[in-house]
Amino acid sequence: MLGNPASSGVQQGPVFSSTAWVEAIPGSQRAEREGKGRKGTQTMASSTAVRELQRDLENKANDLSKLQKGILYHSRIYKLNHQVRKKYTIQLGENELVLKELDLLREDANVFKLIGPVLVKQDLAEANANVRKRIEYISAELYLMKKSFVSVIVSIVRYCLPNSLLLI
Repeated sequence: MLGNPASSGVQQGPVFSSTAWVEAIPGSQRAEREGKGRKGTQTMASSTAVRELQRDLENKANDLSKLQKGILYHSRIYKLNHQVRKKYTIQLGENELVLKELDLLREDANVFKLIGPVLVKQDLAEANANVRKRIEYISAELYLMKKSFVSVIVSIVRYCLPNSLLLI
């Protein structure tokens, strides 16, 4: 015949009750572990604390989601800005090379401009002026792109850093 495990001093593992798994420990110790020994104030305080932590966690998750979307948006703008700047930089280099080649020519040299599939004869002074205007235009565009690039970087920093850390 088996004796009562609590009276024999032998500890038993978990015992199944009708509501949940319960450890086989004396009632007063179980009540203290579950917080019931203090008239339920600890469980009420812990449940409100859990709700507050859950609310804070949801707010942080929402903030993180917004931050990720903002970073994705700004990275797309950054990539687009970089591609356009790269294109203008290449064009500027090509036009500066053309200007150097035009400077090497004599006054009576024949200069041709490609318009669609046709080569059209052009005056050296006119070709020189056109290339200089193109260089000015591309340089101005690169300057604007540089300003835009800086504003994108500043907006990324402002978007990503909390207001307390913002120095810009």
